[in-house]
Amino acid sequence: MRAPDAATVGRMTPRYAWELATAGTLVANQSFPHWARTRRSQVCLQTWHGTPLKRMLHDLPHITGRDAGYVTRASKGAAQWTVLVSPNAHTTAAMASAFRHRARVLEVGYPRNDVFFRPDAAERAARTRATLGIAQGKAMVLHAPTFRDEGLGGAGVYVPTEAIDMARFAERFGDRAVLVLRRHILDRTPARIPPVAAHCVVDATGVDDAQDLLLAADVLVTDYSSVAFDFLNTRRPSVFLAPDIDSYRDDVRGFYLDPTTELPGPVVRTQDEFFAALSEALDTGAVAGFDLEALAARYCPHGDGHAAARVVAEVFTVG
Repeated sequence: MRAPDAATVGRMTPRYAWELATAGTLVANQSFPHWARTRRSQVCLQTWHGTPLKRMLHDLPHITGRDAGYVTRASKGAAQWTVLVSPNAHTTAAMASAFRHRARVLEVGYPRNDVFFRPDAAERAARTRATLGIAQGKAMVLHAPTFRDEGLGGAGVYVPTEAIDMARFAERFGDRAVLVLRRHILDRTPARIPPVAAHCVVDATGVDDAQDLLLAADVLVTDYSSVAFDFLNTRRPSVFLAPDIDSYRDDVRGFYLDPTTELPGPVVRTQDEFFAALSEALDTGAVAGFDLEALAARYCPHGDGHAAARVVAEVFTVG
């Protein structure tokens, strides 16, 4: 949601370059163009885009799908960070290892997750569900997988948005739940929803803010995406559908955490395992064996709705 006094600037336009060069503070959740260089007088506030599960940059066992200059560009970008916002000690350590940055770290929580604790959170969730056409009384299952590194820089990047058997979902849950697909920003392929599931599967790519979808969801299905740790603020169940976990761990990225013991939900490989876990989550609002309060204390210790205020007090308040 854009503030009423905020100006929108087209990316890669002359005005965009001018603002990058003259702004007092730059805020990013990943990176600016490789040609951008901050001045000594500027503050570069890096909020990043999630608690790391998959390994990054200098911690990658090998580089897949990137060009030869990727490591150099990313390292130069990280060297310009002035302040890094972190939600927990795990992220603080992983970011230091992966990016070897020199930024001051504010381990105060992610401002974007304040939305889960706002007084109007329920109303905002209801608006999102209405926008998606989800009837009252139906559960919302959000599928938000991450991309695969193969194909980066090419014509398209594989994102397993359709890893769920939608026809089977419709047969089993179509009268009580809606499956909402959130395609990754790198996914350039349209969702292919079979006619038999059209009444209970929705493509939510048009929703600008993914936090709105997380806020509205009853169950999250992902694989290796950091959205699972944002969603943990809700204390609602997650299921990790990861049929390619062995190759992803050994040949693609690798992990900072042990997926079998340190995630807020079960890792499942097959459709049978997935539908069993999803059924339990929908029936009980939880998945047995996962203490979400304890996991939230580890990954969301600052989740209280005031992270943005703490960042503003540290970075923007003058006096």
